[in-house]
Amino acid sequence: MGNETALAWAVATVGPIAVSIHADMPTLRHYKSGVYYNPHCDKIHLDHAVLVCPSHTNEWYLLMVMNC
Repeated sequence: MGNETALAWAVATVGPIAVSIHADMPTLRHYKSGVYYNPHCDKIHLDHAVLVCPSHTNEWYLLMVMNC
């Protein structure tokens, strides 16, 4: 769990990947932009799916998370 480098490489080489997140966090509900980080996120009780996509740059390790 939690290998961001492997996820970034997979998105860069394969394309968008669906992932699960713990979205029941007040800080996530008010998130607007930038890098979201909360050390209290639960890695076991995941409750929302999002799509991780490559960013629109030439940097293979930059990702966008889309919430549809």
